[in-house]
Amino acid sequence: MKKNGDYARILYQGILLEYDENGAFSRTLSMHTDITYLKKEGRPIISFIGLDGEPSYIDVAGKDDYIQKGIPLTLREQDVLKHLSEGRSSKDISDLLKISKQTVDKHRKNMLQKKNVKTTGELVAQAILNGWI
Repeated sequence: MKKNGDYARILYQGILLEYDENGAFSRTLSMHTDITYLKKEGRPIISFIGLDGEPSYIDVAGKDDYIQKGIPLTLREQDVLKHLSEGRSSKDISDLLKISKQTVDKHRKNMLQKKNVKTTGELVAQAILNGWI
C-alpha cells in the first residue's frame, strides 16, 4: 500500500544463485517491478515458475489476510459493504444484520468518509477494483 492508500501491484522475480554447505540458499537475485499499470483490478495472483525441469505452480491459492490489512473498515462496515455490493438497500441490510436502518446509514457515511468518495457506487467500485470484496 502506498502512502495515499492506493495499492500497487508488484512483480517479484527471484532466483537462487548460491547454496551453502548445508544446502540452504545463501545468495539470491531479486527484482521488484511496479506493474500496476498492467492490471489495475481483480485479486492478486501468485505463481511459481520452475526452471531446469522443475515444476511450475500457476495461480497458487493463498490466504486473503493481506487484503484485509489494507482496509481500515470495521468488520460491521465490511458486512454492510458486501451487502451494498450485492445491490441491497439500507432497509434490506438492516433486516439482514438485525440493526437499525440509521445504523446502516451511519456505516455507509463512515465508509464514504474513510475512503474519500462521494457516492456508494464509487465505494463499491473501489471495493471491487481493490479486491476488498
